[in-house]
Amino acid sequence: MSLQEELKGPPPAKLVVDHVSKWFQQKRQTIHALDDVSFEVAEGEFIV
Repeated sequence: MSLQEELKGPPPAKLVVDHVSKWFQQKRQTIHALDDVSFEVAEGEFIV
């Protein structure tokens, strides 16, 4: 790795999910599907 490559740092993420929350109301109950979820996906990564 060259000095120039080291100074540039990693490439920016292709997908950024930051502090996502989602809930559903079902009768008298609240369903928390996601609670403050954050992640990044870099180029070439595969998520399932």
